[in-house]
Amino acid sequence: KERKVVAHKVISRMLNGQLAGAFELFFDGVSLHRQQRESAQRIIAKWRAPAMRSGFEGWQEYMDLRREEVKDSAAEEVREKLVATAAEDKEEAAEAVGREVTRRVEQAKR
Repeated sequence: KERKVVAHKVISRMLNGQLAGAFELFFDGVSLHRQQRESAQRIIAKWRAPAMRSGFEGWQEYMDLRREEVKDSAAEEVREKLVATAAEDKEEAAEAVGREVTRRVEQAKR
């Protein structure tokens, strides 16, 4: 009976050792898989980086050009408004001068 108990303990330890070894092997496999995946992701990111960089630079160039176009059109719009305002002011001034001339002529006639 005592030999059976000792044999049972020995077999249990062996099985626990095998179980622990299997778990360690599984853990190492999972860790290796994770490292390989991270490495592959870094490599792919490096491959994609030039395309993303060139795309971003192209977008920046487009936005710079668009910003210049908007700025130029706004400047042109302001210039047109100033010309229109100046023309209106000139007409108003001419009318005021004409009224003043007419008033002075009338005043001189009296």
